[in-house]
Amino acid sequence: SGLFPASEPAIEAVKMKKLVFSAVCLLLGLPGIANAQEQYMELLRQDINTQKTAILTEAMDLDEAQAEKFWPIVREYDLKRAEIADRRISAIKKYAANFETMTPDMAKEIVDESMKIDSDMMKLKKDYFGKISKELTAVEAGRFLQVENFVDNLLRLQVQSELPLVQHGVSAVSN
Repeated sequence: SGLFPASEPAIEAVKMKKLVFSAVCLLLGLPGIANAQEQYMELLRQDINTQKTAILTEAMDLDEAQAEKFWPIVREYDLKRAEIADRRISAIKKYAANFETMTPDMAKEIVDESMKIDSDMMKLKKDYFGKISKELTAVEAGRFLQVENFVDNLLRLQVQSELPLVQHGVSAVSN
């Protein structure tokens, strides 16, 4: 029972959580070495994508003809998803740099950007549900989204659990 009947994907998900934890620690803890951060983040992204592909491969259980249609669509999706993920990382960096001195205007700006990112991600998922449904069926497209949401939720939960709560900035308290 559960999303993945085999234990291998669950083990991979735990490894992915550890990678995300490392990424968040890097984002929050090493502000002075941006180039090394970017290189490390790219390595983490590659490892996460490799693990996600393994999870998808097992969960989708596609025959050769289906796989020939599915994987090019997923690769295209992943490229667009990475662009949105880069925006999310930028928003997290901005939050991490300012959480102790947050002003109401800055909080609104960060929340607005976060909501725009979520909206753009939902639109992307909807568009690619349609593309996969057209090439395969809505069942396979739904299964793809189920796995994608599972992995995305794991990553987001890990990131959120590592972020400190926002604090009123000095200027915000005096208002």
